[in-house]
Formats: sequence, structure tokens, C-alpha cells
Amino acid sequence: MKKSVAKKIVFSCLVLSIVILSFVLLNPTYSVNTNTVEKIEPSTNVLKDEDVWEYLDGIEDTKNIGNHKDVVLPEVEVEKLEVVVSSEKTKKEDPTKVLKEQEAVKGKSKQVSAQKAVQTYETNETSFGIDVSTWQGKINWKKVKESGVSFAMIRVGFRGMDSGKIVLDNKFKDNMAGALANNINVGVYFFSMAKNAQEAREEAAWVYSMIKDYDITYPVAIDTEIFNRNRLAGVSYSTLTNNALEFSKYIKSKGYTPMIYSYMKALTDYFDTAKFSGQRIWLAQYNDKVTYKGKYHMWQYTSDGRVPGI
Repeated sequence: MKKSVAKKIVFSCLVLSIVILSFVLLNPTYSVNTNTVEKIEPSTNVLKDEDVWEYLDGIEDTKNIGNHKDVVLPEVEVEKLEVVVSSEKTKKEDPTKVLKEQEAVKGKSKQVSAQKAVQTYETNETSFGIDVSTWQGKINWKKVKESGVSFAMIRVGFRGMDSGKIVLDNKFKDNMAGALANNINVGVYFFSMAKNAQEAREEAAWVYSMIKDYDITYPVAIDTEIFNRNRLAGVSYSTLTNNALEFSKYIKSKGYTPMIYSYMKALTDYFDTAKFSGQRIWLAQYNDKVTYKGKYHMWQYTSDGRVPGI
């Protein structure tokens, strides 16, 4: 009975992502579904770092890159930040817990197996992956790899919804080690609750301190999807837009590819996405296809996927 309940909880929390990656970003004859970034050949198991960066550098929006090159940001004293490791005690502060409440804003979630997702979405120009955190529990990464998953976006941590404390995801190190050991490309994300630019820089500096010794070949994302509640009550959309940019600037200054995650309504109605020109977008829209009209580079299509090993 206990195993059944535990399995149900793990499955109910599983978030399955896919990414659509292509060389046809600038071809206007393609639909928005091919508005994409990277390409993975079917014979390639793991992207080499130089392949990823050579391509990403080649398509950078040169009109906007001036805002990010040679950027000088104030150093953040990471050691002074109050950091705790996630536990049962801190789960009440985990922003992920509110996601089920607002899932409707992302669309209708559906159960999809990894095998079906690979068959449906993976082509010469696409790549299929997942995003995971402590909520998925202990993961068998060998089985994950065998299922067809080629990349994983792993949560490094979050800022507490009310306390503002930065919390390390207690499965981060295990997930990074397991994914990399099984030749799965990795990126990371941080669930932000930053109230201002300084806090956004703190979050980015802390993330860097956690990931600098790992082989990160996918983006480093800021996850912003809670608005006007908890410690963000009264914080304007323009401030949250600027916070995402501050996080991205810091991450870029450290040599990583930054990415901004949120859902369609937020990207359409809340953020000033005109300021996101040149940024990579991770879109959450639970649907069979994307209807978002803006540019995006990664698509999270369900929160209810099924992957062997998880």
C-alpha cells in the first residue's frame, strides 16, 4: 500500500518536457512551431560542448548582444545568503506546491508516455527531454536514458515563497550525477521569487556557485510563474520582467546560455516580452501543439508524463 501511494505521488508530480530545436529559426516560411534553436542529429547521443556553443553563438541576435557583452555586474557575496537544503520542513515554502492550483492557466495536462512522445515529437531537428526536481524522488537514470530521453532540465533550487530563503533542491546533486553518468545532456532551472533586481542577481550568483563544477550543455533558466501573491504581492510585472533580465545577464556573464521560463498567458499578458528580444524562452503550454504567437525555444507540453525510471 505504501509503495502504491508513493508511486502515485511521484507520478502525479512528474513534469515531462519536450524541446523543439531547429536550424530554421530565421526562415519565415515555417510556422512558429519551428521557431527554434538547436539541432540534434539522430546518431548523436550527447552533444559536445563545442557543438552547442558554436551553434548558439552563430545564431545570437547581434542587435541585442551589445546589452550583454562585457557586462560588469556587482559581485554578490553568496556565502552571506541564507541557504538551506530542501526537506519536509521547507516543502511548504516550495513554489512548486502552488503549480497544481494554477495548472489551468497552462492548458489541459495529459498523460503521455516517453515512448509516445519520442514517436510524436522527435525528428532530425528535435530533441525530447524532461524536467525534474525533488518531487520526482529517486530516479533510475539508466532507465530514463533507455526510454529515449536525451536531455534533462534539473532544478537546482528555489527561493522560499514567504521567507525569501534560498533553498537547494535536495535531489539536485543526485540528479546531476545520474544524468551525466548516463550521457544525458543537462541544463538547470531555479524557481525565482525575487522581489527586485538585487535579489535576482543573488539568485543567479547562487545558481552559478552550485553549477560551476558541472558540465552544463543546456540552458540555465529562471522560472518565474507566480505573480502578485506571497512575497511577490504588489511586485509589478515590469519589475519581474527586469528581474528575469538581471538573472539572465549574470548567467550570461559567466559563460552560460540563459533562458526564461513561464507560461503562455504570462508571456502574453504579464511580461514585457519586447525586452526579451535575444533571450531564449522556455514555454509552458499544455496542449497538442503550440498556439503561443511569440518566439520560443523550448516547449513544456505536459505536467503528467510517464517516463521509465521515475
